[in-house]
Amino acid sequence: MGSRLIWKSCPLIWPRTGSPPAWADIVTLLTLPENWRSFASFHRTALVAREPQAPPPSRKESRRRGRRRAMDIRNELERKRRVLTAAIQSGMDRTRGGAADRNEIAKELTKDPYGSASLIHDDEIVADMMDRRIRELQQVNRALEELDRGRYGICQECEEPISKARLKAMPFATRCVACQSAQEGLRRAA
Repeated sequence: MGSRLIWKSCPLIWPRTGSPPAWADIVTLLTLPENWRSFASFHRTALVAREPQAPPPSRKESRRRGRRRAMDIRNELERKRRVLTAAIQSGMDRTRGGAADRNEIAKELTKDPYGSASLIHDDEIVADMMDRRIRELQQVNRALEELDRGRYGICQECEEPISKARLKAMPFATRCVACQSAQEGLRRAA
């Protein structure tokens, strides 16, 4: 009692012709005994067929890609710095220019407590937005300094690389996700 090979029983590996693909390094075979219907189970040998892959990039190519990526990151950070600087400057100009007008309006609104509360609330919102933009500008400047020192993308807490997805979403991140979560947990607890 021998065994026979069933070629067409692996449709994911074998094409409909029943012959192995030309690119396969390793093939998948399903080996069944002659009386396979009487067996409750059978032995399956599954090896993955793979296409030939391109050789890994040379060191020179890797360095070139790294420099290109660093330049892309630098350009993105500098663009973000310009945008934040312009937003901060325009916000400061608006608050300075409107200060005289606000004093006049404030004198009028002192007669109306709801109006003065609304004006104060608006001023607090503008101040919070300015503070947030200034903090973000400081983070961008710090990331540019880290890039100059060759430490960009390294977590300042655990010294492990920060994931590319995190850096893409937040190019000025200084901590990996785990360390940032731990830091935020400490802030909440305090």
